[in-house]
Amino acid sequence: MIKLLIADDEKMIREGIRRIVDWREYGVEVVGVAVDGDHAWQAFVEHGPDIVITDIRMPGRNGLELTRNIRESGDEAKIVILSGYEDFGFAQEALRLGAADYLLKPVMPDSLVALVLELCEAIRREREDREQAKRQRDQFEASLPLLRERFLQELSLGRWSDGRALAERIELLRLGLRPDGRYWTAAVEPDRLEPASEDDVDAIEPLLRLQAVETLAASVGERGAAFAYGAGTIGLIASIAEGEENGEPEQEAMIRLCKELQATMERQLGFGSTIGIGTAVDGLRGVGGSLRAAIEALRYKAILGAGQVMAYSEIALEGAGSNADSADSIEVWLPGNDAEEAERELVFAVKSADDAGLDERLDRLLAIAANRKDTSYALAVSMRLLGVMAPELAALPYSSPVVFGADYELWIKLRHCSSLPELKRELKGILLEQIALVRQCRDRSEPRPQQWFETTVEYLREHYNEPLSLRKLSELVYLSPNYICSLFKEHTGRNISDYLTQLRIEKAKELLGEQGIKVYEVAHRVGYADSRYFNKLFKKHTGMNLSDYRNAR
Repeated sequence: MIKLLIADDEKMIREGIRRIVDWREYGVEVVGVAVDGDHAWQAFVEHGPDIVITDIRMPGRNGLELTRNIRESGDEAKIVILSGYEDFGFAQEALRLGAADYLLKPVMPDSLVALVLELCEAIRREREDREQAKRQRDQFEASLPLLRERFLQELSLGRWSDGRALAERIELLRLGLRPDGRYWTAAVEPDRLEPASEDDVDAIEPLLRLQAVETLAASVGERGAAFAYGAGTIGLIASIAEGEENGEPEQEAMIRLCKELQATMERQLGFGSTIGIGTAVDGLRGVGGSLRAAIEALRYKAILGAGQVMAYSEIALEGAGSNADSADSIEVWLPGNDAEEAERELVFAVKSADDAGLDERLDRLLAIAANRKDTSYALAVSMRLLGVMAPELAALPYSSPVVFGADYELWIKLRHCSSLPELKRELKGILLEQIALVRQCRDRSEPRPQQWFETTVEYLREHYNEPLSLRKLSELVYLSPNYICSLFKEHTGRNISDYLTQLRIEKAKELLGEQGIKVYEVAHRVGYADSRYFNKLFKKHTGMNLSDYRNAR
């Protein structure tokens, strides 16, 4: 309902206006009928009418003063002045004070009703406009965090080259930044929380980052801004002029600020973070390049571990392997890096229960990930290794449970590693556990005492004319190469190589008895490419060279 106040010292006029029509049918409620200006002002203050119809001349406060009082109060009520012809000058003054219109007495009922209804329509439109404006303001306020974030993301991508437009957008978004200010940037990565279950991970990480953005933004205040930047990363822009005042170098001040922010997040949110610091820039349009440097610094989390503050200018590529003497380090630059060969060697080592050289093979396997400073790639390589290894272990001739089966929750365990050294330790522990289990199962199994020996001798007799492959032999008997050599010598008193040499000489003697075979061909037939070397070797063992032996037969 639209509220109407009537003020006139003549009873007939004020009552006539009140009863001229049934105002409620038009959505109008008469909230007061005043006999003079003072009474009218009290009613106005009490009821806050939308429309005021007032006589220009009244005892006490006249219509002109009433109009002035209403406007001075800041109210935008529609005011209709009733005046006689001789009061026209007062009516004009009332219009200058903001009255909506005036009517000359005697007032025609139709004209008064038409004017009031016209004002009612105007009031309804204004209300709609105010509601629409309020909705837009509310929507803008609700969207302000998202608009700020989108603007800062675009800024980091170099999409704001117009300085004037940049300044206008900063003012619109009420950011406390100066387009021409000097800023440092940082890339912040919250360290993973342990979810209640694996299903909670997808729900926790976006909430974690949102909380971190809000905390960082509140911490830097007017000195900078924080926003979502890339997958799982938060971009930070900060002015560190405070550090310059006490003589502290800018970068040291930025490092100190970042450590303070780490402490704040841990205290308020309960989780740690790793931060990479970019370079200083003059003007906001340079923050994109600075943030890319911060991301590059942050990548060294894979090498140095979580919880660090790493400045781009302090990290050189050759320094990434500075912990090479540590048992937990991974050498970044490895000559002849061959992940596939390392994978095969690791599978073979576990099958044969051989833990020698495990560190070196793991370094080779993870070298590409180390060069990339990418734990996600290392995780994929590790999971592939175990996926390839599982069926190989299942094919062993004795029962050998696989410790990294579905119930082992290996994926969760490895994906929570925040750095390559940590992932390497976890993976090495899993492989050592599997090696111990393979060794235990092998020792518990009860094959025929001579089974491995018979298989070895059979292999040597069938492949005497080929280069000796201890690895192939090892795969046949499921023992490590060193273990086979040790057992063979213990069983025969000779090394495998000596046994093979004697076997080749015996085969050569048989071939020398055959017609049509030339002496130099014999060496090739028994596995020696150099016939002169074999001739010397043959003479060493028999006392005669090949030709003399054939002639003596």
